[in-house]
Amino acid sequence: MLDNKLPDVKNLIFALTDIMSVTGFERRGGDRLRDILLPFFDSYERDAAGNHVFVKKSAKNTGKKILLDAHFDEVGMVVSKIHDGGFLSVAFVGGIDCGILPACEVKIYGEETLYGVVCSTPPHLQKQGDFKRLPDERDIRIDTGYEREELEKLAPVGTPVGFYSKCRELPGGRIAGRGLDDKSCGAAITLAAALCDREKMEADIYFTFSVREEIGGAGPCLASFKIKPDAAICADVGFARTPGTKDSETLEYKKGPGIVLTSTGSRRLSRRIIGIAKENGIPLGITVEATDNGTNAAMLHLALDGIPCVSVGVPIGNMHTYNESLDISDVENLALLISKAVCDREFFEADNF
Repeated sequence: MLDNKLPDVKNLIFALTDIMSVTGFERRGGDRLRDILLPFFDSYERDAAGNHVFVKKSAKNTGKKILLDAHFDEVGMVVSKIHDGGFLSVAFVGGIDCGILPACEVKIYGEETLYGVVCSTPPHLQKQGDFKRLPDERDIRIDTGYEREELEKLAPVGTPVGFYSKCRELPGGRIAGRGLDDKSCGAAITLAAALCDREKMEADIYFTFSVREEIGGAGPCLASFKIKPDAAICADVGFARTPGTKDSETLEYKKGPGIVLTSTGSRRLSRRIIGIAKENGIPLGITVEATDNGTNAAMLHLALDGIPCVSVGVPIGNMHTYNESLDISDVENLALLISKAVCDREFFEADNF
């Protein structure tokens, strides 16, 4: 169990996921994000790319820096066309499964925040075989109830649209809601920073709550030019083991975070993370990706003259939907693992790179 004086990670996740951050619009929530997280860090700034950067300094003055990255952006949509009758067409931002959208509730973040529902064709009106065909992005319409003229003022083309879903508790320590990818890992990094005694930290912490991961990444790469880190831990979600998934590609709830062994990661740092977990009794799952795992680590390890990276994260279910799910204990264990790494001298020794 964690110390009661530390930030409550569940409430932290709830607060973070309540901020709209559809990819490309991450700046909008900057003030709220700063207010929530700055109490656990020494300083905050937002760089030219839009990355939110929080810093906690070590008292050891080793001169070393570690970049801890989680991405702030979330999948969503933008208004692409306004139709008569109060209907909107949208373009997808990030990977969204069209199959989960019919009758989905959404928020439209225009001049005012509007409520909308994705249109669904009743089975009575579908043609034979339609139920076997997923809707196409071009067919998606959102019903707002407004007249076209009102929508052109309140939600013009280019307005971001996000899922309308608030995080809630499920029995047994699980929570569900939108934006757990990747704000849950941002909460884990914040808790890790709070866990770190600056007298024991082997490096200064630079936490990048980064932008645009869902459309290919590069956010922390741009931030790294100013930070110049000695090593990086990229924290992003992995796939939880749920009915219909393969054991080799997933991680079990309540079995701790996972590490991804990949060609874009530092093998030595990966081995040290596994060692830290074993030495401290922290449960850790392992998955393998032959090339890269589709996270910011795939680009970050090539930034500057090469940054040693390791990829860790928590398993979530229903990824890229309006009700993702995870277990709080996995987030807490990820925070503990990261905090131990920051205070581990061997992690930062030159021959580890």
